[in-house]
Amino acid sequence: MKRITHPVLTLITSAGISQAALVLHSSMDNIDVGAGLGTDNTNSGNFNVGNAVGTDGTATAVNTGGSVTSGTTGQFGEAITFSTGTGGDRNVNYGNNFDVGNSSQTVSLWINSNSSGTGARFIASKGNVGSGDNGWSIWLEGSSLIMRGEYTGSDNSTQNLAVSHAFDFDDNVWHHVALVIDNTNGTWTGYLDGDSSADHASNGWSIGGGGGESNTFAPGSDFSNTSSLRLGASNSLTAEWAGSADDFGIWNEALSASQIDEIALNGVASVPEPSSVALLGLGGLALLLRRRK
Repeated sequence: MKRITHPVLTLITSAGISQAALVLHSSMDNIDVGAGLGTDNTNSGNFNVGNAVGTDGTATAVNTGGSVTSGTTGQFGEAITFSTGTGGDRNVNYGNNFDVGNSSQTVSLWINSNSSGTGARFIASKGNVGSGDNGWSIWLEGSSLIMRGEYTGSDNSTQNLAVSHAFDFDDNVWHHVALVIDNTNGTWTGYLDGDSSADHASNGWSIGGGGGESNTFAPGSDFSNTSSLRLGASNSLTAEWAGSADDFGIWNEALSASQIDEIALNGVASVPEPSSVALLGLGGLALLLRRRK
């Protein structure tokens, strides 16, 4: 007997096994942060930074030398702000979650920088505090934005990756930054306001920076680490960055350049989940089959 596979059943199966790519979305809007009023300040105690699809973050500072506050005007709605006063180890901590491992990942964030000095200032990171630390980090140093990473090579030694772009520490202008770790094709790609480091010969990006040396690696490499995902400081609670952050997102896949452009224009929520796309396709196909009857 000839086996017939019904297209609707095939699509139902695909939709059922499809996993949502977005694993973190912190809008930074007042409604999703702390008391929901835009008046939160770590000088008065820690406060929650909501994640619409998973584990929330916690804004914290060990003393009043620096602070994290909510309610700043952001790129989309409101933002949170890391004070120019440092020394309070102020940061947003999401814990040891959202690790890359040997999979792919995309990180996206809007930033408005108000830092001073030329030393390292960590904007976002999961590990990679220094040489020999697996993971990824996005930071400023000198006059450069650096997206650096380390992974365990086939000889069990750590290997360095980085791309960099000229950047003004304190221009007080909103910029979109993104990092795409493609562990299927072995590419490390940074984005600044839509410009991709894959096109570095024509748009100001450079390969290397901060000790990193390459933008390619062996597919399936291991970036695993047990550090906390943090905003505003490194995992060692040093190299504090001052400025505002908005619309923070992480996906467990390598997004395309066109998807990064869409996020930069319309925000994290503008990129549909794979399961949502499948369900939309299912609805359209069911309607088509119904019309054929």
